[in-house]
Amino acid sequence: AICAKVQEVVKDAKKQLESGRSVVIGLQTTGESSTQASLGELQSKLLAAGRKPLPEMEDVPLPGLLSTAAAIMTGFIRKHYPVAPLPQELLPVPSVPRDGFSTDLERNTHR
Repeated sequence: AICAKVQEVVKDAKKQLESGRSVVIGLQTTGESSTQASLGELQSKLLAAGRKPLPEMEDVPLPGLLSTAAAIMTGFIRKHYPVAPLPQELLPVPSVPRDGFSTDLERNTHR
């Protein structure tokens, strides 16, 4: 339980800072929440693909190793930098004239 240790860590950190020392606090995790998030994401992908859900989440073979750091960064990026889903049908890319464009206006308005 992290909350039980916070007051002691803060007290000791302040004491060390007052003594002119530097303080580095490291946090460790078992990765359980990342594992649960990965399993939930896998379950969502299966359902979205029209496949039946997993019966028991405990015995699921994962597609690869889980990385807590990767899960944290992925969650942060998805939350703070959302993007629109790709269109079902990609628009065709217009061909570029063989000799290029003669002006910036021609290049910018090319469709």
